[in-house]
Parts: sequence; C-alpha cells; structure tokens
Amino acid sequence: MKFRNELAKQSWDEIFRVNQIDEYSKAAVAYAQRWAEMMEKGLETGLQLKDIWHDFGFQADTEGITGFMYGMACEWLTKLWFKGDELRILHNAYYGVTDPEASAVNPAIVTVDVPDGETVENVISEKLNKAGIGHRILNRKEIDKILEKGEKLD
Repeated sequence: MKFRNELAKQSWDEIFRVNQIDEYSKAAVAYAQRWAEMMEKGLETGLQLKDIWHDFGFQADTEGITGFMYGMACEWLTKLWFKGDELRILHNAYYGVTDPEASAVNPAIVTVDVPDGETVENVISEKLNKAGIGHRILNRKEIDKILEKGEKLD
C-alpha cells in the first residue's frame, strides 16, 4: 500500500495495530488495504482511478463489509493513501457532494419516512428512544432540511 508520506504510513500502522481487537475491526482494515492495493495494481496497468475506484471497492469486499466499515476504509484511504484526495473527490461526487474540500462522505446513512405533520428530528428521536439510544443521529441532508424549515436541532 502506497502512502502520502511517512507520517501517513505511521498513522496507518497505528490504525492497523489498534484494529486487531475483534473480527469486525480486522475486516475493516483488511478491506481498506486490499482495496488500496487493487486500485494501485489497476493504476500501474494504466487505468484511471475514476474508472476503477468504485468497482474495485466492491471487488475488494471479501468479508461482506457493512456501510460503516466501507465508510471507515474510505476515510482512512482518503487521508493516508497516495491518491487519497482524488479518491475523496470521486467518492463524494458519487454521493452528490461536489465541494472539492469536503471531508469524505459517510455512506452509512439511515433513511426514515416522515409522516405529514411530523418533523425529521421528532421521528428520528422517537425511533432512537424506542431503541434505547439516548442521542440523535442526523445526516447532512436531514440537518439542512430541518434548518431550512427554521426548526432547532437542540
């Protein structure tokens, strides 16, 4: 795996080390490394990252990763991998984010149906409370919708 610089390599080594505690974490780092190596091999044959990143992301998944695992792998690669900036821009564009300075989009987003007369915040809060989770999780689009309506996020 090729890194941006020596500090990025050291960061990856630490990420790899601390993520050996369970099978879920091990799978996430193994996936990230395999995905990067597949893309590197493709680049070495003359392929363009824009043409391979997405398909290789699926091909690298031999564990049956979750959306969160994919999001972590993408976050690590966009920050540490030698083609990380380009990967981040391509990944974000896939999810509709065109700001070239934006952080990597987290694709582990929950979709919630909101009945007429309800607010996104109330529906999500109710579902999380029923599940015994004492906080709210909103994606950026949901937050923007709430703010557009002049509602509060507190």
